[in-house]
This record gives sequence, structure tokens and C-alpha cells, in this order.
Amino acid sequence: MNVATLDLSKRYSYEEYLSWNDIRCELIDGFVKLMSGVTASHTRVGRKIIVKLSTLMEEHSNERWEVFYAPFDVILPEPKNSEDKPTIVQPDILVVRDSTKIQENACYGAPDLVIEVLSPYSLKRDLTDKLILYEQNTIPEYWVVQPKEKTVTVFCIQENLKYDEGKVYSNNDKLYSLIPGIEVYVNTFF
Repeated sequence: MNVATLDLSKRYSYEEYLSWNDIRCELIDGFVKLMSGVTASHTRVGRKIIVKLSTLMEEHSNERWEVFYAPFDVILPEPKNSEDKPTIVQPDILVVRDSTKIQENACYGAPDLVIEVLSPYSLKRDLTDKLILYEQNTIPEYWVVQPKEKTVTVFCIQENLKYDEGKVYSNNDKLYSLIPGIEVYVNTFF
């Protein structure tokens, strides 16, 4: 199958999604959302974040946390059966504590932290659609990284299971994550 033969008005199963080896896409409630390419700055910033988070987690190895990066599927929520029309996203970076959620092909259920690095092609999806999606699936922490502005906006789930208004970090601000040991100056990402 190729992009031209996909019916964007049809809902697809996870099994169908897995058969599309060469198509970069996500499924939102079974509907295909095509993904576009990334920029060099997107890749550079993403790499710096992955290295920094991995290093900090190794230094604070009192708990088992793992960092994964795209393309790696996150299935929300975990499908009950093969007929479910799931939501499958590929965040730029995700952090998971519960190793039972990780299988060779995907993370089944909500990660503890999701990070999206914005590109000109992903602004609306990352700032609105995915914010709502991640909140609905009670992902505890969501970072939106804006390479052009050199900022990181952090959203955290509150007691009412809604994200707060988001705190913007820039320049020499120190970002404190909900994940133990993750304290980092934002300028190290840029």
C-alpha cells in the first residue's frame, strides 16, 4: 500500500496500520493522519534532549526509566481486541517507567512523559490536537519544544485530570520535571 491508495475517510485497525511499512502516519481513533518530514533544527534539538534525559536518568538510577524516540508507536489506550480502531501516535520522545507497557513494537498505554519538538509542519497537531489527546489519556507530563523560539512549554496533569495552563521555560531557566532527577537548563537543548 502507498499513500495514494489510503482512504483518509476510513477507519483502520492496528493490523492494517502495521502493514504500511513505508507510510509515515499516525492513527487517531483509527483515522489516518499523515506525517511530514522534519527539519535539521528539529533533529538537532531532539538529539540533545534525548542525550540529556538519558544522562540524567543514568545519574539518578534509583528507579527504572527508559527513553524512546520516533519512530516508536504509542498506542492509546491499549486496544481491547484486534477489531478496535486505536489511536497510534509517534511522539518525538517519550519516557516510560512501567516496563510492562513496552513491547518490541510499541508502548501500550500512556507514557509518563511525552515530548514533541515542533516543526513548521506539526504546529497545529502538536499544540492543539495532541495536547487534547495526551490530556484525555492522562499522560502526566507533556513538553512542547519550540526550536525557533528556543522555549519549552511544560504541561502537567492536575488532580482534576486536566493539564495546567503550561509553564514556558526559556534561556537560562531551569526546567523541573515530574520525573525524579530531571532538572535541566533549557539552553542546553538549543
